Amino acid sequence: MSHFDLHMTMILPEGISERISSFISGRLDFPYVKKDELISLLYLYGKSNAVLDHPERVLAIAKKTVETLERSIEKYRNGPKSFFDSEYLRNNYIRRQLQITVDKNNNKDDKDAPDINKRRIINDPVILSECFLQHVAFYDQKYSFFFYGPLKENELTYDIRSLLSGKIVMLGYNKVQDELPFDHPIIPLYLWAKDNLRSND
Repeated sequence: MSHFDLHMTMILPEGISERISSFISGRLDFPYVKKDELISLLYLYGKSNAVLDHPERVLAIAKKTVETLERSIEKYRNGPKSFFDSEYLRNNYIRRQLQITVDKNNNKDDKDAPDINKRRIINDPVILSECFLQHVAFYDQKYSFFFYGPLKENELTYDIRSLLSGKIVMLGYNKVQDELPFDHPIIPLYLWAKDNLRSND
């Protein structure tokens, strides 16, 4: 499985893309997620293809990702207060935005319209990861990561079987399991999949 077959996004909170856009443009300051809001990161491995072959390799990659995220959270927690200065964080986001734009311009085959390019920036995995890390560290929250899969058909409702069967999922939250407001950590994935994935059938 190539790394291009990984889809990463933020399921919760609602309207996070618009908030990130407003933060980058200066209409919002940090923190732009409230302390009591639930944040959920989703890593979907095998978006285009099932990962039934060598799932242990995918799980190893996912666990390495968690280690990297945990180190970054500690860096923010132990760093100077200036790490949470709105202008400092905004400049980092803008630098990432410029990097994405340069990469896009270097790819002559990429004919994205400006609105698609803007969507790519506010849904960029690096920016979304930083959003999660920064708010968890700023509020000094506990957090948790959950791994599922490869998902079997009998674990999925009929309407999302073709969308998620054979995939491996990692979900991250800014709460521990006992504090989550639903019976099982995977439930937000099912709701998200119905609205955001398309069947290949």
